[in-house]
Amino acid sequence: MKTAQSHLDAKPYSKKELNNLLEFNEYSKESISHVLDLIVADWNDNALKASIEENNSLFRSKKKLKNHLIKNRGFTSEQVEFALDNLNADWKDNAVKTLNRFNKSLHLSKIDSYNELISNEGFLSEEAKFAVNNSNVNWKKNAYNKAIEFRDEWKIKKEDLLEELTVICKFTQEEAKYAISKLYPDYFEVRQESFNIKDNNIENVSKEFENALLSAESYLNFYPYSNKGLYNQLKYDKFSDDSIKYALDKINIDWKDNARKAAIQYDNLFHFSKDRLYEQLIHDEYTSDEVNYAIKELYN
Repeated sequence: MKTAQSHLDAKPYSKKELNNLLEFNEYSKESISHVLDLIVADWNDNALKASIEENNSLFRSKKKLKNHLIKNRGFTSEQVEFALDNLNADWKDNAVKTLNRFNKSLHLSKIDSYNELISNEGFLSEEAKFAVNNSNVNWKKNAYNKAIEFRDEWKIKKEDLLEELTVICKFTQEEAKYAISKLYPDYFEVRQESFNIKDNNIENVSKEFENALLSAESYLNFYPYSNKGLYNQLKYDKFSDDSIKYALDKINIDWKDNARKAAIQYDNLFHFSKDRLYEQLIHDEYTSDEVNYAIKELYN
C-alpha cells in the first residue's frame, strides 16, 4: 500500500499504470489487486493532471491527446472525457506550436502543413487553418530548403525543380520561383530567340512590356498555367495590367492543351477522381470549357 501511494504522490498515474509499476516491483497479482481495491485515488483527477502535464509540454491536438491518454497512459475513456472537458487548452495555439515544431525539419508548404496538421496530428480544419495563417513559418524559406534537399539528396535536375516544388510539394509559384532563383540566379532567363509568339516581329516596346513577355514565356516553359493563373503570377511579380495584357496577347498558347497537361500531371501524381480533378483544375483557374476538354481527353 505504501509503495502504491508513494507512486501516486509522485505522479498522476492511471490505475493501469500503477498496476504495471507494482508488477515491475514484483508484487504478486493478488496483493496488487487488493491494494488497488483499497487505495483512495481520484482517477478522474489524475487523468486531468496528466492531461495538463502532457498539454504543457507536447501541445497535442485534442484527438491525439485523448488517444495518448487512453492507449499509452491507460486511463479509461470516461476518465479522459472528464479530463478534456475540464482542461483549459487552446487547441488553435497548440496547432500553431505543433506546426512551428515540425517545420523546423520537414520544410513543408502551407498546403502540406495544413494537411499534416489534420491527417497526422489530429487537429480540426479550423485549428489547422488558424495555424497556417498565424505561424511564424517562412514559406519561401521552406521552399528554398526543400529545393536544396531535392538538389543535394535527390539529385533533382534544375529544370525539374519547379514541378517538384509546385505539383509535388504544393508550394506556390512565387515561393518556388524564389527558391529556384536563389539556387540558380539565371534559371528564369529566357532568350528572345526562344519566344513562342504569334508573329515573328517584336515591335519596339518598353522594357516592362518586354520583361512581362519574357516572364510569361519562362513560366509557361516550366508549368502549364491557365490564362488567369499566369495573369495572377505576373500580377504578383508587380507587372502593370497593360504589360500583362501585352504578354498574354503576344504568346501563342493553347490554354485547353495546358489544362490537358495539368490534368495528366495530377492524374499521374495523385490519382484524383474525376470530380476531384475537375475541382482542382477549376481551382487552378482554367475555364469550364478548358477543364471539360482536359478531362474528356484524359478519360478517352
